[in-house]
Amino acid sequence: MESKEQPPEGRAAAERAASAISAAIRDSRFGPGQRLVEPELARLLGLGRGPVREALRLLSAQGLVTIERNKGAVVSRASRAMVAEVFEMRELVEGLAARRAARRVAERGCPAALLAALRDEEARCAESDPLTLIDANERLHQLIASAGGGDVARRTLTHLQLPELRTRFFQIMSPRNWRLSREDHVAVLRAVIAGDHDRAEQAMRTHVRRTASLLAELPEGTFP
Repeated sequence: MESKEQPPEGRAAAERAASAISAAIRDSRFGPGQRLVEPELARLLGLGRGPVREALRLLSAQGLVTIERNKGAVVSRASRAMVAEVFEMRELVEGLAARRAARRVAERGCPAALLAALRDEEARCAESDPLTLIDANERLHQLIASAGGGDVARRTLTHLQLPELRTRFFQIMSPRNWRLSREDHVAVLRAVIAGDHDRAEQAMRTHVRRTASLLAELPEGTFP
């Protein structure tokens, strides 16, 4: 029987397309509910429709894209229930990541990247450009996961980054809330750097719950 497995070059093209489309969704160039039209994406990416179609299937499996009958692929919309579930999962995963990072520091010493991150957070201005703050926030959470040596944790967090949340952060993150977030980050980093895994996990879980509570306060109609 002839194998239908996609050749390596086809898989590589599909993965490149998926990466490019994913980045566009996360950067809000493609918004929630927006149609993703195969011919337009193929032209934009300089690829055939086959790799683009496969890329959309990959992104559908990740939850970034929804394949709708009679409409095709659209950027997924996050429901209020989905957001709540995502943050429940993030609290568990990120708490564990912070615990592992602190344990690793206690066993092997503190990497320079964590010390640099602490200096950056302590100096960060809460009145900075919101997009800059959002990007810095995402990098910090990935750094904590990396510091714990957890490839699975990093991949899981990537899947738990709903693209729509970037838009919502602009609604909830006032300078006061950014200051509180920065204080949380400093608390997490100090605990990790001290090798205190219990305190690191608790500080991270507190931080994630704070963000979840802010999103829960958004008015009805914010999510479908």
